[in-house]
Amino acid sequence: MAQTRILIVDDELVIRESLAGWLRRDGYEVDAVPAGKRPWTC
Repeated sequence: MAQTRILIVDDELVIRESLAGWLRRDGYEVDAVPAGKRPWTC
């Protein structure tokens, strides 16, 4: 079964890093990027 992948988009670095860390510890594959056009290139 494929691992769940989550994209976090937020312009606050602390929020992105905190949420990404919690989700990774729970076993999710996480990409965390700032708001804007960049999320669409992941």
